[in-house]
Amino acid sequence: MAKIRSNHASLQLQIMELKAEKFQKEEQIKHLFHEVSYSFQPKVMLKNVLFGILKDKAVLSNVWQMGLKYGSGLVISKLLRNFGGIKGMLLSFALNKIVNRFSQFRIR
Repeated sequence: MAKIRSNHASLQLQIMELKAEKFQKEEQIKHLFHEVSYSFQPKVMLKNVLFGILKDKAVLSNVWQMGLKYGSGLVISKLLRNFGGIKGMLLSFALNKIVNRFSQFRIR
């Protein structure tokens, strides 16, 4: 009878250990699933691609220049719309000169 009780207690202990191991593995799987699902979000994928591309200094410099020119184009179009005539033309000319000067800088 004592042997049956010790076997029963041993089996219950093993069952509890297996349940704890199962719970631990399920938590690991949940964590890995959340990591994978996070990495497949479009904004995360785009961020990872951009960081990979922008490691090259020449590409980073080109992106910087294009961003400056695009931004200045938007500001110039707003200035010409808000300040018509000579004032708008002079402001857009000055902004164009500033952007061209800054776009010549190289990123080191």
